[in-house]
Amino acid sequence: MEKRNHEHYMDPVPYNAINKIEKETEQKRLVRLKIALKATRAIFKEFGFEVKERIVVKDLESNKIYK
Repeated sequence: MEKRNHEHYMDPVPYNAINKIEKETEQKRLVRLKIALKATRAIFKEFGFEVKERIVVKDLESNKIYK
């Protein structure tokens, strides 16, 4: 997304609005990820295991990979 409109004049309003929505969406995604990782650690601990190495997770909604 660019700060300039189709006539190349500065138009930061739509740019700022879209960025705000994207940031909120990313924050919600990160909250979901933190909850999932906490639950995963609890499940492993319940079965006598502990997570020691990096876990790679792919968000099925956005196809984004978290390492």
